[in-house]
Amino acid sequence: MTSLVNKRTLYPQWHKKYISPNKEFGKKFRIFQKEKLEIDKLDRENLRKKRFEEYSSIDDKLYYFTWEDFQNYLTVKDFNIEKCFIPNIIKKEKQEEKDRLEQDERERIKQEMDEMIYLEYLRNYNENDYINYFYEDEPFVSDSEEYHNYDNNL
Repeated sequence: MTSLVNKRTLYPQWHKKYISPNKEFGKKFRIFQKEKLEIDKLDRENLRKKRFEEYSSIDDKLYYFTWEDFQNYLTVKDFNIEKCFIPNIIKKEKQEEKDRLEQDERERIKQEMDEMIYLEYLRNYNENDYINYFYEDEPFVSDSEEYHNYDNNL
């Protein structure tokens, strides 16, 4: 296994101050990175132009774009335009409203059940229950404690 640290610089290969022993490889790699960056920029510009032309033909009555959606539409290749389709937006909002109402109903039922349990407790409450809790039909000494008879005549 080769070491990731150069003996002359003590920097790992991914560090910006790393000095490669193979200078030509470093130059070719940087040229490759610049070419890839230029190709990516060109692809994004072409996509932006193409999408902007397509956008002029999109019917405003059927699609709704926020500014962020519009920027993503212009630059992201995998942008799903169906999320901007107004019937889909309405369907999604209705589903979210339905889910919210169901959640509110569950919370209301839970709160009602808690209130019913508390009311039942209050109806059955007796002050003597607490006072006699430890003394009713039980010896004062618990079973876990041992009974010691200390005799003075040892």
